[in-house]
Amino acid sequence: MELAMNMFGRRTLKSNNSLGLGQIVKFPSASVYTVPPDVDVSRISTGVEESIRENVVEKSSDSQIEQYLRSLAALNTITRGVVGRTVSVSTTATQIIQSQFPKGYIILNPATLLGFTSTGTILASAARTASGNTQSTSLGVANFRDMHLFLDITAVSGTSPTLEIVSQAKDPVSGNWAGVNTIWSGLNSAQTAYANIAGLGLASDFAISWVIGGTTPSFTFSLGYVVKDGLPGTAAGVNKTVYLGDRGVTTTSGFPLLEGQSRSFVVTENTDLWAVASSSLELRIFEL
Repeated sequence: MELAMNMFGRRTLKSNNSLGLGQIVKFPSASVYTVPPDVDVSRISTGVEESIRENVVEKSSDSQIEQYLRSLAALNTITRGVVGRTVSVSTTATQIIQSQFPKGYIILNPATLLGFTSTGTILASAARTASGNTQSTSLGVANFRDMHLFLDITAVSGTSPTLEIVSQAKDPVSGNWAGVNTIWSGLNSAQTAYANIAGLGLASDFAISWVIGGTTPSFTFSLGYVVKDGLPGTAAGVNKTVYLGDRGVTTTSGFPLLEGQSRSFVVTENTDLWAVASSSLELRIFEL
């Protein structure tokens, strides 16, 4: 056992790690210390026990406390050592930080929709032969009142092919998706179609489903959007929240980081931080 100083200034006993990083010294007082390998233990006596505690054990603790204080100061200091990176988070817990030493981090869940008008892609152009939906990559629309959709069909093949597009909204209680409105139906040729769905289906999370019918059908199409009349803030839908925790973190047990939010942390040595979300998204991590 060795005497150590924890970060709160209290002396505590902890097991020696047996890694050969120090020597164990026992005194008549029954106190046991681990000292660095370069200390000549043959010259240590009971009379210098207090000196060892002050100069070996407590200096090590002071160094650890100094590391924590530097990490805290780094949260408000930008130096040449700052490192920024992007980490992809999905529905499976993903390790986002592995810290070997105490270090300050800023974690940002960036907002993908900000301002009063925003445009984007719901579905990139691709050939599709089966029905599907965008629930796993839903759109956060909580602070928008008006939506415009643009469907661009560039190729159609098969016997009697048909395409139907339906808007969907997510129930915040059950987490289930509900069909809201059939936007287009009976589509069977290359064309560009427009629809203004106004606020119908713009709850918190928006998705679309498509139904492809016919014999060996294939549709190549994309779907774009414009959302307008946005309110100040972020379109923080449920699916845009990231949950932080340990390796077993879930969307019900983790610390929530909403879309557009950032948090600063000091991550202690040999500590891992994991993240999970209801859909795939990207975090920004700044290492200070």
